[in-house]
Amino acid sequence: MFRILIVLLSSCLTTSVLADGMSYGQTHYKVRGADEYCANYQGQCPVGLTGRDYALLSEIRGLLPDINSSVNFQIKYELKEVYSWNVLPVLSSPGPKQLGVCNEYAVTKKARLIAAGIPAKALRLAFVMTENKVGHLVLVVVLKGRPNLVLDNRLPYPTEYYKLPYRWVSWQTAEDPRKWVSVDFQ
Repeated sequence: MFRILIVLLSSCLTTSVLADGMSYGQTHYKVRGADEYCANYQGQCPVGLTGRDYALLSEIRGLLPDINSSVNFQIKYELKEVYSWNVLPVLSSPGPKQLGVCNEYAVTKKARLIAAGIPAKALRLAFVMTENKVGHLVLVVVLKGRPNLVLDNRLPYPTEYYKLPYRWVSWQTAEDPRKWVSVDFQ
């Protein structure tokens, strides 16, 4: 019996289960460009924050669709050889679109949500594989008691994570966004 208790305790210590069925796995990943992003935008990767690691539905109800669609509109997708993770500025007037890849869409959305008051710990970048087996970066908004929502440059509206045709590979941890772990489903 003591042996079973140790196994149960050790599994609780290595996996953090979230209410919606997604959890932190044990594997730590290096995501190309993530270290540079956190070094260049330290406010987007705060370490050791206290407070909520989820967003409230009342906070995001109109905000998520607005930010998702405005960023999708302001950036024109352009495949690049170099994977940059630049937060792009808000365009105050219509004009030529800024060029970017999925990384710029995701980190720009994260920056705008943090500026709007959404807890940084509730916003996690996630690396997925698309249905065509192409690496892709999205932004996950962790909600309390509801499925996490994904903001994606490939979609016009926020979508519940389990409705997407992606294979989830890794995502940032809330405690230290510089660390990436596998995504497990309970």
